[in-house]
Amino acid sequence: MSSSLGYDPSLDQPIDEADPAQQSLRDRQLRTLFEIALDGMAIADDQGRYLDVNPAACELFGLERDELLGRSIVEFAEPGLNFQAVWQEFQQQEKVRGEFSLVRADGDIRIVEYAATANFLPHRHLSVMRDITERKQAEAQVRELTQQLNQQVHQPVSELEQTQAQLRESQQRLESILNSVEGVVWSIHPETFETIYINPAVEQIFGCSVAEFFANPNLWFEIIHPDDQSNIANVFARLKEKGRSRTEYRIIRRDGQVRWLSVNSYLVYDETGKPIRIDGITTDITDRKQAEIELAASQAELMALFNAMQDVIIVLNSEGRYLKIAPSSAPLLYLPSNTMLGKTLHEVLPQDAADFFLNTIHKAIINQSLMPLEYSLPIGDRLVWFDASISPMSEDKVLWVARDISDRKHQEQSLRLIVEGTAAKTGEEFFKSCVQYLAQVLEVRYAFIAEFVNSEKVSAKTLAFWAGNDFGDNFTYNLVGTPCNNVYIQGDLCRYPNSVQTLFPEDNDLVTLQAQSYAGLQIIDTAGNPLGLIVVLDTKPMVPNVEMQSAILRIFATRAGAEIERIEAEAAVRRSEIQLRLQSEELTATLKKLQNTQTQLIQAEKMSSLGQLVAGIAHEINNPVSFIYGNLKPAADYASDLIELIHLYQEHYPTPPQAISDFTEDIDLEYLITDFSKLLVSMKTGAIRISDIVKSLRTFSRLDEADLKEIDIHENIESTLIILQNRLNSSTGKTEISVVKNYGSLPLIECYGGLLNQVFLNLLVNAIDAIEQRRSSLKLTERSDYLGWITITTSINLGNQVLISIQDNGCGMSPEIQEKIFNPFFTTKPVGKGTGMGLATSYQIVTENHRGNLRCCSIPGKGTEFRIELPISQPK
Repeated sequence: MSSSLGYDPSLDQPIDEADPAQQSLRDRQLRTLFEIALDGMAIADDQGRYLDVNPAACELFGLERDELLGRSIVEFAEPGLNFQAVWQEFQQQEKVRGEFSLVRADGDIRIVEYAATANFLPHRHLSVMRDITERKQAEAQVRELTQQLNQQVHQPVSELEQTQAQLRESQQRLESILNSVEGVVWSIHPETFETIYINPAVEQIFGCSVAEFFANPNLWFEIIHPDDQSNIANVFARLKEKGRSRTEYRIIRRDGQVRWLSVNSYLVYDETGKPIRIDGITTDITDRKQAEIELAASQAELMALFNAMQDVIIVLNSEGRYLKIAPSSAPLLYLPSNTMLGKTLHEVLPQDAADFFLNTIHKAIINQSLMPLEYSLPIGDRLVWFDASISPMSEDKVLWVARDISDRKHQEQSLRLIVEGTAAKTGEEFFKSCVQYLAQVLEVRYAFIAEFVNSEKVSAKTLAFWAGNDFGDNFTYNLVGTPCNNVYIQGDLCRYPNSVQTLFPEDNDLVTLQAQSYAGLQIIDTAGNPLGLIVVLDTKPMVPNVEMQSAILRIFATRAGAEIERIEAEAAVRRSEIQLRLQSEELTATLKKLQNTQTQLIQAEKMSSLGQLVAGIAHEINNPVSFIYGNLKPAADYASDLIELIHLYQEHYPTPPQAISDFTEDIDLEYLITDFSKLLVSMKTGAIRISDIVKSLRTFSRLDEADLKEIDIHENIESTLIILQNRLNSSTGKTEISVVKNYGSLPLIECYGGLLNQVFLNLLVNAIDAIEQRRSSLKLTERSDYLGWITITTSINLGNQVLISIQDNGCGMSPEIQEKIFNPFFTTKPVGKGTGMGLATSYQIVTENHRGNLRCCSIPGKGTEFRIELPISQPK
């Protein structure tokens, strides 16, 4: 054992309880002392189960820390111990010292000296233990040798030599034992206190040599600490009364060190019962006492801090059971603390709250990290909001610290109400919302915003006035003799929480409003110039929350000032805009005209090329078809004559040569005669169909017709469908798109036929694309059930208009897209598939070239309908 304690200057520095860093330093110092202490230290709960132990305790019990935690003290005591009685007596006495026999895990029995303190923290009990088995064995051997010496004094002389040899052997053995003991083994005279025996360990502990103690019998008492000398006198009194004593006291060594000592002493008697000496063992317990003092001081500081904090402070285990609740937490607890201790979260709180809290506790323990959370609980008659953190204390305990943030939440809610009420409003609506929400947030009856009406600032006009249940009429008033005048003069918040009528008797408006309290703030612009006032009044005294009231008034005043500035700026900008608007409109019109011209040129060139191509194809197809169609009748006549000739041969020569009969049978002459006429009819039908297609192509190709003509709309629609027939039928490998035609009886329409064909083409192509897009978006199992269709409906509308509707069941469009579909170059199709000019050009053709209307109605996922409205005849 070291002769002096290691000294750490930081231990002497005062700890600032408000400084978390210094408090954490002290906690780490105490934990270090706990871990490195040579004596075993353990903390138990009210049932005697170990909650924490240091390495020295683990070595003493012969178990690892995890194996020792949770086990009861009684498990390590010798059989027959009445643990309940001993434990109850210990908790009543608070501090006890003594010895007991410890049964280690390996079955070895050790004699342990202990000092225990009950409730050093609420429901936590500290014990410090030291293995004194060797010391006890040494004491027993001393007593045994002493008895042997006493017996040998009375033995006959004849046995003396043998006995002396045994005695020398025993003395050598005893001397070896005493020299190896860390404590001081001593014997002194009971009356004169002269030293009879003392082992060399005295020099290490007392700082004095063995010779000094033999030379000075009073040296024992001279080095005792002055505050403990009276206790030593009581020790000798108890020693004479009971024959043994155990005590702890301090000494002051010559080098100035103060050492704590533990002394076990015994009074030895002769045969007649007369005291002949005092035997004892003294051990240095300075390390243990220092740790106890530091721990007690830290616990006292911790408890003082614990009790002084206004936060909710709770210790729970991993099961969510309440182990400790700080007394200061009482006003913010869900239930009284005495009803919560020992219960689980689910036994105290609502199910959903308990589940949430227990899950957070488990996360903190598993991750060994701080878990922040925010929650609310009904406390009494109000809902209390908490900002909390759960910190792991060990592998099965957490510390819960929660702070009441209800006021902050109320302020946040107030500010949110302000933002929601005023953010999207401007002008008069803003000022109205401002005063209404201001009155609600501050819980007052009246609120108004006023603007100074002249440069002298002697009068103001309200921009909005909340009169309790509704908005009041705006009014102009004189500031002289009113609290508003003080607001303007002072330039800061003026607050009169009660008796405002008495303070301003000339203000008749206060009497009319029955106002008892007032608060007002000046509204200024960004340059600091006064613009007006923001005021609240109430018919009762105002609450004393000045800070919150001031903050909210300043927020409203800032926002109102910005709005007044904005209105003034808008007025100036509006005057400038009037001058710029004409120029802008001219530029916009010019730009739009250029865009439309560009669009027309591009589309005209595109459709002109298409028309020329279609016309060329129609012409080239028409010539060979005409040849075929013109020769079909002569071919039929020739075939009829040949067949008639064959019949005449058969009639006049019924028995032809064998070669003719065989050939007639091989070619199946009767079937050939019957089917040949059908073949010619089929060829004629195909030629007529080709002629119809050519006619439709010619109709569609009338793109260069610049004059108005009366045309058959149905004929133009049919020609467009012919062009798109390849995409409508299933020849491309896709499902056929059904076209339903609901044609009404229409007169000839005066229009530009080629341009209308372009419109029909664009609308039908868009419908086909929409159907194919919807089909591709479906699952494979749904595609077979989806049948695309396009319905074309024509009718007379309002007597002088033709209505043409093209409707599909494609993917449809959202309202946002519908707003842009007629804009030039807008498209939703992939790059390379659409130019964005088709619908823009169609809209221009219908509305500008034909003075009609083109409307769109679409539902996403359902389909789209385009409605074309055209006048039957164009105005001259």
